[in-house]
Amino acid sequence: PGCKPWGNRGCPPKDLRSATLNLTNAQLWSVARPYLYTLEVSVSVGGSGGGTVDAVTQSVGIRSLAWDAEQGLKVNEQRVKLRGACNHESFTGVGVALPDRVDLLRVQQLRGVGMNAWRTSHNPPEPVLLDLTDRLGVLVLDENRVLATGENCHGEGCINVPAYAGDPVSDVGALAKRDRNHPSVAWYSLCNEAGCGNGTLLA
Repeated sequence: PGCKPWGNRGCPPKDLRSATLNLTNAQLWSVARPYLYTLEVSVSVGGSGGGTVDAVTQSVGIRSLAWDAEQGLKVNEQRVKLRGACNHESFTGVGVALPDRVDLLRVQQLRGVGMNAWRTSHNPPEPVLLDLTDRLGVLVLDENRVLATGENCHGEGCINVPAYAGDPVSDVGALAKRDRNHPSVAWYSLCNEAGCGNGTLLA
């Protein structure tokens, strides 16, 4: 139970479920210098003579983030002033199914005018966008798609608001788990602006 991908082989040994990697003199990821490492991970069974059953290659960045009441956001203990914009996933003239080249152009243009932060609205971004913000040094507010519902939204702005069938806590957890290796993701939004007020799921 809990190890379905392993099929009849049962659960992997506990030492394979988590691992620690020590990296000395690491190059740190930052807005000014978005340094990335390539992490290659594979899982084999049957010792050194066994075959690889799974493998993944992932770009990762090493950095620290801290929010300070006096100085705001600190990346690697250095204060960073956020200069950002709210960017919808859909794009006029193109739609929701964006070619990767359009996302690249948008991030490049944002950096070109001196911005360093991106709010994904009003839903989680495509992973390719986060790959681009990782590479170009843009901090991201990773937004969950949680809206007001017919059951808890009251007032004139709540006409024809549908019920929300999801689980907001699980949704945010899944979002964080999916995007946790992206150094550009600085924080997560628990809900969409339309669902963050009084009488909503998270109030």
